[in-house]
Amino acid sequence: MNILTIPLAADAAAKCDKGSAVWNPLCSVTPNPGAWGPELSTKVGVFLSGLWWLVIVGCVAAVVVSFVKWAWASKVSHSDSEIMSGTKDLKRSAIAFGGAVGASLIITAIINLVQ
Repeated sequence: MNILTIPLAADAAAKCDKGSAVWNPLCSVTPNPGAWGPELSTKVGVFLSGLWWLVIVGCVAAVVVSFVKWAWASKVSHSDSEIMSGTKDLKRSAIAFGGAVGASLIITAIINLVQ
């Protein structure tokens, strides 16, 4: 079963009939991403996977950079404003990383439930 094909219920199938009170002319039309061929679907999947990988790598890099900034401010400069700035950046980048990883888990779970 295709991920975007939803089977019609018995009462919804009756609305596809031209004689019913509410007629939907697009009732039998369902999106089919396979219509463009498996090669394009594979290329799109590879592109999206690479894009997601870049997002996660960027988040990891932001966490590392903000941790180094915070560590330098607390160990070397002893400036309260720089420590607070480093802490804020570290929290923000850690939340972004958690959101990116969490989103991938949620999207994977939804796709596996639908299939």
